[in-house]
Amino acid sequence: MLFNQFPICKDHSLLLLFAFEGLPQTLSDELLQLLFLIFKMTTKPSLRVGYNSMGADCVVNNLHFHLVDNEALFGNTEAVFPIEEADKGLFFTSTLKHKDENELNMYNCGVRFGELNNWPVKTLLLSPEVGTGEETLDDA
Repeated sequence: MLFNQFPICKDHSLLLLFAFEGLPQTLSDELLQLLFLIFKMTTKPSLRVGYNSMGADCVVNNLHFHLVDNEALFGNTEAVFPIEEADKGLFFTSTLKHKDENELNMYNCGVRFGELNNWPVKTLLLSPEVGTGEETLDDA
């Protein structure tokens, strides 16, 4: 973890995975799995992880993520990024699950696939199936 030399709020940090490997700013399913496992270790609901790729105006081509605390950024615990309240549309859900349901990993729940409607940039949304039985992405 590094301090950001151009922070947008207090504690805005950079998380570099495999910093000495020289990986480009490109995601893979293995890197996403590792990032989600790291993210699940926090108990702070206001923590957000951001990612921007080379195709989304990333200025540095090394694999990094931004860690931001919504409370520090907006000054209260209720505020969220506009993208979090955007209108979402569901494509489909997957019920593929890992064989061992007791094993804690990203494969022990289904995944919902959707997109943000009326958003300026085409955005794919992946969210865990939370077991509500509803076919929405409102909680994503």
